[in-house]
Amino acid sequence: MLYDKALEDAELNGEETMIDAYCGIGTIPLFLAKQEKNVYGVGIVPKAIEDEKRRP
Repeated sequence: MLYDKALEDAELNGEETMIDAYCGIGTIPLFLAKQEKNVYGVGIVPKAIEDEKRRP
């Protein structure tokens, strides 16, 4: 519900590019990717980066 509310409040039109700094395994960027033109997640935690590389 929190992500849905954030998406609603952002009033996105589908042409934006979002950058999520410190995204961990990318939960928020993955959620927003369906509404954005481009979404980038930037992480610095080695374990989270390795986990994300294994995601299908």
